[in-house]
Amino acid sequence: MDIQPHTSISMINQFRRYQGVLALLGATAGMLALYWLAFGDRYSLNAFGDRPRQSLGTMTNFSNEAAYLYVGAMVVLFMLYGAALMVLARQRANALLLGLIIGVSSIAFCLALITLYPLDAADIYDYIIRGRMSAVHGLNPLQHLPSQVPLDPFYPFAAWRRVPSAYGPVWEIIAHNVSLVTSAWNRDAQVIAYKGIAVAGYALTGGFIALTLRQIAPHRALVGAAIFLWNPLVIYMTAGMGHNDTVMTACVAFGLYCASRRWFITASVGVGVGVLIKFIPVLLLPLIALTAWRALGVRRWLRYALLTTLIGGGIAIASYTPYWHGWDTIRAERRAFMFTGSVATVARHWLMPILDGETNLTTPPRETPITSGVLANGTLIIFAAVYLLEMVQLWRQPESLGMIGASVRVIFAYLLITSIWFHAWYVIWLIALIALMDDTPTRRLALWFSYLVTWQSLLYNHFDWRTRSGAWLPWLDLIPVVIYMGIPYALIIRYHWMRWQGQKHSAASLPE
Repeated sequence: MDIQPHTSISMINQFRRYQGVLALLGATAGMLALYWLAFGDRYSLNAFGDRPRQSLGTMTNFSNEAAYLYVGAMVVLFMLYGAALMVLARQRANALLLGLIIGVSSIAFCLALITLYPLDAADIYDYIIRGRMSAVHGLNPLQHLPSQVPLDPFYPFAAWRRVPSAYGPVWEIIAHNVSLVTSAWNRDAQVIAYKGIAVAGYALTGGFIALTLRQIAPHRALVGAAIFLWNPLVIYMTAGMGHNDTVMTACVAFGLYCASRRWFITASVGVGVGVLIKFIPVLLLPLIALTAWRALGVRRWLRYALLTTLIGGGIAIASYTPYWHGWDTIRAERRAFMFTGSVATVARHWLMPILDGETNLTTPPRETPITSGVLANGTLIIFAAVYLLEMVQLWRQPESLGMIGASVRVIFAYLLITSIWFHAWYVIWLIALIALMDDTPTRRLALWFSYLVTWQSLLYNHFDWRTRSGAWLPWLDLIPVVIYMGIPYALIIRYHWMRWQGQKHSAASLPE
């Protein structure tokens, strides 16, 4: 008779011990079901793969049901994601088991979306056709245009047909080799192969995040890995849409891991390889160099700078050699006229009548040199000021944790201010960095931002598209931008206002 109470207590203790595991398994099951039922199975490549350049709206005839399902699925996915992070933040035992759950679940999530048709973005088809231009047609994707291969089976799917590649040579080398291997495969198999490259970058990024945190904050390794690997935006845009941003973030995460070990040469070279995929990591190189300066001293820093320049320069020269066709290879002036989805885009619409005399607001804007130049240069100047302040702050706090915080704020500022051409998947860059942070207002804001930007494609491609086909007005951009950028701006302003008020009250309470 005395055994039963002890047995009950033992069972309760066992449940408490494994309740975190059970909670994570429940979150995994719910998220996996949503990824498959709301997206992977519903919009598969097998069913829709022969339809080029589709959005959620065009694929579903702009049905309300599709919009409700998308919104509801994203809400529940982020709720389960947030619950999982709270569970992990409280867990200390069963680290190996929890790590296995995170890893296996991440694989399962990616498999659920790997056959999803890439909705609302044709980027993966641009990767493929440019890889085929190099591997199959013998053309230079950094010089030649997809319009030069109109008979290629991927040509109808490509969106950027009359511009050369906007990516760096390292990415084009990867694309060349993937297309070299897969060029004889069917269309859907080639899409899945390119998604596989993005998923590999996703896995490497998560792995380097975990390794970095084991070095600088072991108690946050699990939750940090989950912040990136379980983030619904990251998974949807990587395994679902096939965006190559995770290949770049893998280089950045590797660089930050090396910086945490004080391997500054390797750190800078690793981040430099990321620059040769997409240019964004160049923003982190001065932060690493400044951290190295304070950590190494003058003589050792000069050695670091020399070796980094020689090794990085050698990699850059070797990467560009197959594609070099003069200084036009690295020109990016056209970016000054590329506006979409940003605060600057809305400002451009309203300033056109004033600065360029553009009064026809019933059609999308043409290139408006004065307005575009003012906004492109103005946002760059503001960003430069923010960057300088971060450098000064980092000079005062040169530890690796300080560098991570500065990196987060720099990328956040770039996305909110300087990125005049903004897309939701750019937030992947930010999530890879905030995964290394402690639980701060900045980290929480970035997580909210990763949810808010899931509204971008729906608002532009499901609701606004039909209106744009009739009359174009500035408020068509204003509504989406206010939702996913206005809220972060408001929260940042509120946070700094409250800090200022708190400091003012503290100063007033000091004795004279």
